[in-house]
Parts: sequence; structure tokens; C-alpha cells
Amino acid sequence: MVWTLPLLWVLSTTTTATATAALPAQAKDSRWPALEARYSHDQHEEGRREAKALLVQHADDVELHVLYARFLYEVGERHQRDDAFDKLGLYTEMVTVLTRARQLAPGDARVGWGLGIAKARLGTTQGVLSSLSMAKEIEDLWLQAATSDVHYVSLSGEENLPCDAYLTLGIFYRLIPDWWIVEAVAGTRGNVDKALMWLQKARACAPDAVRMHKELGVGLLCAAERKGDPSLVTTARGHFTRGLAMTARFHTEQLDHRDMKRLMTQTSDACGYSRDGQQSLDASTMTAAH
Repeated sequence: MVWTLPLLWVLSTTTTATATAALPAQAKDSRWPALEARYSHDQHEEGRREAKALLVQHADDVELHVLYARFLYEVGERHQRDDAFDKLGLYTEMVTVLTRARQLAPGDARVGWGLGIAKARLGTTQGVLSSLSMAKEIEDLWLQAATSDVHYVSLSGEENLPCDAYLTLGIFYRLIPDWWIVEAVAGTRGNVDKALMWLQKARACAPDAVRMHKELGVGLLCAAERKGDPSLVTTARGHFTRGLAMTARFHTEQLDHRDMKRLMTQTSDACGYSRDGQQSLDASTMTAAH
């Protein structure tokens, strides 16, 4: 059943929030329960509008900034890069919102992880090889979250920290090429062994999440190509099979099901795979961009 949560109810079910209040470890403890409900019921456009209106009244509320940015991300995930939709503008706004949150809560690992997500999506929208200047900062933000004591779980488990911090690091090390010129430009480089380590850690942390099986499968396919080990393809397909056996509860999980079915056969797409569109990992493209 789809809930309807008018803004009046959103306003009436919140408490006075301050910039110094700690971010909750559980969604059920949120100061903005109606926005958490919006998120877990896939009502991201409604949540975005309501959170934006609330920020006018609560401009220094850290949690509200994080929730608004998360709605921006989810709205963006519903569009491919070639859609008639301003993804660059949306992710730029997400960066601005979370940069402000970081000013309000310096060093907060959840805020930093979200800022890394925003910059990473800017990167995949512009093209990974055209956005390497952000790579080291993204890596550092995600490593901070993955090695901190941060804990947060949304109402239905769509966001789960630190598990999702492990996941994003695995994606990072798979998607960034392992080339010396990348390290010279970006200060970091890809590493398929690091990718698999973090992806396996993510799957162990949240074994019932579709995204964990999908991304581990993608990482294994990429490793199979880079290592010349076809046995990893069979293992990858096993993870896809497990992910496809799980119910797709949310729109993003429906996209993950779609992509696992495609990658079952189009295995050569794995290293450059991104849910919002395939990435070009052609070294000549990078040389032209830099």
C-alpha cells in the first residue's frame, strides 16, 4: 500500500532539532520519522519536496541535510545519463547540501560517506576518467566511514552502514583502472584484489541485500577478465543467481535485477559497470581528458 504523508503531518511529527544533535544509529530514532517513512516506501520525489521545505525552517539541522541529500540521490538513480534530466545539477546540489552538513558536523562518518556518494555520482555522470581529480577524496571519505564506528540502518535496510561503506569501496577499486597514469593523476588507483576484499566484507555484513550479491558478482567478473581466470565467472553467476532469487522490494533493486540478468551473458561489461550507465575505461579517453 502506498502511503500519503502530507507536509503538515511531516511537520507535526518532528521535534526541535539542532546542528549539534548526533545522527541516529537507527531510522526509528530519527527526528524526522515521516521522511524516513517516505524513503522506505520509495516515495523519493515527495520526500525531496518535503525535506527541502523543512530545510528552510531548520537550516542548521544535520540530519535533515543528510535525508534531503539521500532523496536527491534516489531521484537521480531513476534516470540514465542520457535521459532528458539534469543529473549534473542534481548531484551538484547533493554535494552542496552535504558540504554544508560537513561544516555543521565535521568528521561525521555518515555525512562524509554521503558526500563521497555525491561526488562519485558526479564522477560517473561526467565519466570516471574525466573526474579523477575527485578520486582520492572519495576514497578517503569512504575509508573513514568503513573504518569508523558508524552505524545506521534505514527502516527497511536500503541503507546500512558500515556495510554500504564496504560496498562503495569495493565498487571504487573495481571501477577505477589499475594504471600507473591514474595514480599519477589521481593519487590512487584501482585494485581488483582490494575490490573483492571489500565486496566480500559487504556481502558478509548484509547477506540479505540484493545489491551485495550483485556487486560481488560484478567484481568477480571484472577479476576474471583482469586475471584471466574463467573460473571466477562461474562464481560470479552464482552470486547473481542468489541476488535474483531475492525479492526486489525497491526500484533500485529492480534495476539491480535487470543488470544482473544482462551481466550474466555480457560479462565483458563488468569492469566498467555502473547502475546509472556504462563507463568507458579506454586509456586514450583519459589521455585526452588530462
